[in-house]
Amino acid sequence: MESVCSMCHELYSHIYPNIRAQCRANCFKNEKFKQCLGFFDVKDDDKQ
Repeated sequence: MESVCSMCHELYSHIYPNIRAQCRANCFKNEKFKQCLGFFDVKDDDKQ
């Protein structure tokens, strides 16, 4: 879970400067963590 927040931070910290802390808040049980997971979700159309 930490790696999701770290990668999200690397990609989006210029837009969301506090994204790593927001992602990790409440032991990863928050909307920002779900949003970060969504950034890396592979859609069915992309699967081969």
